[in-house]
Amino acid sequence: MSTVSELTAAVADAAVAHIVIAPGTYRFTGSMCGSSALCIDRDVTMEAAVADTVELDAQGQRGVIYISAGLPKLINLEIKGGHRTNGGGVSIDGGLASFVGCTISSNSAEQSGGGVHFAGGSASFVGCNLSWNTANNGGGVHVAGDGSSASFDDCTISRNTATQNGGGALLADGTT
Repeated sequence: MSTVSELTAAVADAAVAHIVIAPGTYRFTGSMCGSSALCIDRDVTMEAAVADTVELDAQGQRGVIYISAGLPKLINLEIKGGHRTNGGGVSIDGGLASFVGCTISSNSAEQSGGGVHFAGGSASFVGCNLSWNTANNGGGVHVAGDGSSASFDDCTISRNTATQNGGGALLADGTT
């Protein structure tokens, strides 16, 4: 994939199980669903062709990724510039997601989970960096959904801010 329209079409196409994304910055100007640039509701792998060369940037106008179901796997992607009420970078409502070698940075939320917000579902993060995200609660990560869970292995959660509770992370419900 080398354009925003090719990427969104591949994410929407249930026949595509593995999306390899060419190096570059993908600036989203529209939303696939509601207020997010990319909406995932199935098993799919999204992977940078070359590590640390793919930026998914919502330009502060919408969330970057919304996950509602499935077993999505995101590898070596930078998720940035997202802004939503909850979950500026990534909003997880269902499914079991995995993030490997991802950077989730410079995202914001009006309420909770500037970097990542859990309202349901689960995710594992391995070798990820969550930084420079902001929200009222859980600047980096906010786990709020009953039954939600998050695991972090060899990750850095730093320089996130919250105006109320949990600059780096806030566990309001669920497990970590």
